[in-house]
Amino acid sequence: MAGTRDAKQRVMDATVELIREGGLRAAAPAAIAERAGAGKMSLYRHFDGKDDLVAEALKDYLPQQLALLLGPWDAPDPRQRILDVFDRLARVADNGTIKACVYVTTRLEAADASHPAAPLAVTYKNNVVKAFTDALAEMGHADPETTGRMIAMQVDAAVVHAIVYGNARPVHDARRIVEMLLNTA
Repeated sequence: MAGTRDAKQRVMDATVELIREGGLRAAAPAAIAERAGAGKMSLYRHFDGKDDLVAEALKDYLPQQLALLLGPWDAPDPRQRILDVFDRLARVADNGTIKACVYVTTRLEAADASHPAAPLAVTYKNNVVKAFTDALAEMGHADPETTGRMIAMQVDAAVVHAIVYGNARPVHDARRIVEMLLNTA
């Protein structure tokens, strides 16, 4: 069964790659099968349909996406862990490879809240907010929950604006806003 499991993983990986590159519409079954090097019937052997495949692929990808955003999250100073997120995003924006969050783009394209992937955007965002909130609590911040949500919103705004403007300036601006939020502890 290892070959079957490997094929399923290749299909899920291809799905996420295609969504990252071109959104939910780019993840057509034929494109997924081609990218995965699998037959189109392989998709339907493992998944009930495209929506089920997208949801399972994004669920599987969640730890990787969190690691991409948060990085190693091992700096001893919680303030630095938070600011490191913006420094990493700025480097990615500077080299022109910044991409919108795969969970946000999927949620925007799958406007129907009953789409099986819709709750994954909430799960992802809640995980991001929790990481920031926990770091803020570790710092002794007066309102870690609200500030954690505000920092997560700065991440989203910075990424969108960096894509629109094609440079890292919005990320640097967002980092300055976050520094102000951190200084209100």
